[in-house]
Amino acid sequence: QEASRAMNRLVHEKEIMSRPAKTWFQTSREKDESKRKSAIATIGAKDAEDESLLSKEERRKMERREKLKAKREKEKKEARQQEKHEEEKAIAPALRMAKKQRRLSRIRGEGMQVKAVKSLEAYEKEDAAAALRRAAAGEKLQEERKRMRAETDEAESAGPERKKPKLTAHHKFKSKKRYKRR
Repeated sequence: QEASRAMNRLVHEKEIMSRPAKTWFQTSREKDESKRKSAIATIGAKDAEDESLLSKEERRKMERREKLKAKREKEKKEARQQEKHEEEKAIAPALRMAKKQRRLSRIRGEGMQVKAVKSLEAYEKEDAAAALRRAAAGEKLQEERKRMRAETDEAESAGPERKKPKLTAHHKFKSKKRYKRR
């Protein structure tokens, strides 16, 4: 087997050498190149774990793209704000006129409900009626107090007299916690 292989090499040497060399494994340069391409394709230059895989030119391209994207977004935002401002400018005069009309109508008294003005006599009658009601309520209150006093007097006279305990110095003063120093 070895002999036949060596003989075939000698016979077909020119043909074998004319073919490109087979590469079963990638070289380190090819590995780096494939890593760089996959990083750009999947993640992007900013998020790539190893930015050293990118060449300077590719980094500049990526940075330019990002700057342009940020610039476009900023311009869109400014355009929206400008539109909003223009709308407010267009609406403002009409709004001012409406407010002015409403103020003027209030001053003129337009749209307000007109109530009948009471006469002086009506007010005096109401005051007199209120005074009578207050007097009646006061009399009822006095009668209730008299009745309560009478009931307590009857209860005291009917039952044995109990002496009220004398307040000693201890009972006279109770400190308040909220007034104490802390």
